[in-house]
Amino acid sequence: MEIARYIQLPQFISLITKGLFIPKTSLFEDELEGLASVMFNYHEQGIAPKMENDWAKEWIYTSCWYKSTGESMAMWNLYGSNAESLMIKTTTLKLKSLIEHSKKFKTYPCRLNFVSYFSFSEYPKPLYKRESTKRTSTECSHLYDHKLDDFFYKHPAYRHEQEIRLCVVDKNAVEPYERNRNYGITIPVSGDFIDEVIFAPNATPWFKEVVCEVMSKYNIDAEISDSELDWHKEIFSPRALLF
Repeated sequence: MEIARYIQLPQFISLITKGLFIPKTSLFEDELEGLASVMFNYHEQGIAPKMENDWAKEWIYTSCWYKSTGESMAMWNLYGSNAESLMIKTTTLKLKSLIEHSKKFKTYPCRLNFVSYFSFSEYPKPLYKRESTKRTSTECSHLYDHKLDDFFYKHPAYRHEQEIRLCVVDKNAVEPYERNRNYGITIPVSGDFIDEVIFAPNATPWFKEVVCEVMSKYNIDAEISDSELDWHKEIFSPRALLF
């Protein structure tokens, strides 16, 4: 399945030079991350569930992707933020392969799945999962068995994100309420990880040139396209109007 992500130039350069950075979920701005089950189980409300969730967010790393490969102006505005941004496309198969073949993180429990927008009766079958083993800490197994599902539910207000996410549980997770000193994990990517790069609407010629030079330097074998939202520029260009 094709998936996409809207990123700015620094993120793009980091991706192709260092690898896919997967941040710990505690760095996300959404304060509702992981709290879905608490909202539907009022008897569990209080400080304890909130503290457990804060701990879980420290040790669960999350990579967010857009499941629709058609352009979205809302997503451009939210995550591209300006004309100097990109939409990159890859596939769930390549994302799965990335975590499967990572020497450093191949023993980390993980799950790749659609986000369900508060429909607890419709939790989709995971696209991919790797469960905890005897080689993972007790705390890691607890997070995988009892908290990971919560990170695949979001409030309906976020439905426009049409999200697919990869969640990775740190196999070295330690006792509850201890913070993780790492900001995330980075998994190297190959030159064919990205299938297509699409420039943001109104991207400038110099920005396009910079991106193309970076891709050439690091042997990124991907299709390069202008935004579909710029279709009118060729039709109404000064040259076109003269003929």
